[in-house]
Amino acid sequence: MPNSESCVTVRRVVSNFIFHTDAHGCRRLLLLKRSDKVRNYRGLWCTVSGSIADSDVSPYACAVREIAEETGLEEQQLAVVHQGSEMTVHATDRNIDWVVTPFMWNLTSGDVAIDWEHTEYKWILPEKLGSYELVPDLIKTYQHVLDESQ
Repeated sequence: MPNSESCVTVRRVVSNFIFHTDAHGCRRLLLLKRSDKVRNYRGLWCTVSGSIADSDVSPYACAVREIAEETGLEEQQLAVVHQGSEMTVHATDRNIDWVVTPFMWNLTSGDVAIDWEHTEYKWILPEKLGSYELVPDLIKTYQHVLDESQ
């Protein structure tokens, strides 16, 4: 009988926590609601994320590509605040180990234009993150990159 650990799929992904400061001086975090057209976690709220492709030269390159694809924002419209160290999140519901490289960004210009992967987006106060139905361990990932950035 095969070892159950050998059946775990490992996927390398990026997770991008994008912030902007609103007209009242409040720092807000971009959250997006996953559409029914995506493979995983339909209808849940998330950050801009995606799998690191073989063609991506680095997690940073993947992050920039995913942000452009999912929001229409280009690299020059963002300032990277921090690239976090890899962390592993085990999704027991799918028997997947997500090896996540988290990023924090500040939006310096431009507006979000979502693609088919999402149905809506919101700029929220970071302390309200827990009031949304989120993809697994998003708060843990956020806390990880936040702690490292300070």
